[in-house]
Amino acid sequence: MRRAHLHLSITVLLAITGLSACTDSSAQAPARPDAPTRAVVAHAVSLVPATPERSFVGVVRPRVESDLGFRVSGKVSQRLVQQGERVSAGQVLARLDATDLMLQREQAEAELRAAGTAHEASAAQDARTLELRRNGWATQATLDAQLSRTADALSRLERAARALELARNQQQYTSLIADTDGVVTATMIEPGQVVAAGSPVVRLSRSGERDVVVAVPEALIERVRTGEARVTLWSRPGERF
Repeated sequence: MRRAHLHLSITVLLAITGLSACTDSSAQAPARPDAPTRAVVAHAVSLVPATPERSFVGVVRPRVESDLGFRVSGKVSQRLVQQGERVSAGQVLARLDATDLMLQREQAEAELRAAGTAHEASAAQDARTLELRRNGWATQATLDAQLSRTADALSRLERAARALELARNQQQYTSLIADTDGVVTATMIEPGQVVAAGSPVVRLSRSGERDVVVAVPEALIERVRTGEARVTLWSRPGERF
């Protein structure tokens, strides 16, 4: 029994001594001379308040959008554009029935011809009355009255000319023309519909700069003023603007 106990003690002691020697040799192992040197980037860590992102639904709109309408009233005969169609400046968008305006123009032309004839006759009478006054066969009052009638005929001639010009313009107003390049975003008329002068019939978005319109809660107005806005389109989800 005594020998067995002594043998066990020696075995445990040798095992412990071997473990200690192994640990000491690994801790004191020199570094390899060919080991690569690695750079270390140090950065000071500090606490900052977190600002969470907020997302809102917006609408992309053109910066300038106009509601176009006819300058005269009438019955729509043609609508030549569709919603979403791109148009150019000078293109006809819609037309009105111009029958009544054509009759007004013809009437103005007839009145102009009549006023011109009356003015020519009155001017000829001026020359005859002036000759009679020189020969003593007419008084000065008669001459003055004749000159007054000629001036009145000239005024009627000028009014008839302006009326004809207005009738021609109104006939041209039966065609709704785009004043700039853009995209038709809405049409409010159909053929056969009677529209009043100035009522919107076509909405035109001008080509150029666009805005993103977003409704922001009032409590976040200050954050919006100092923050950075980014836009993501549903059609292009992988990009931010």
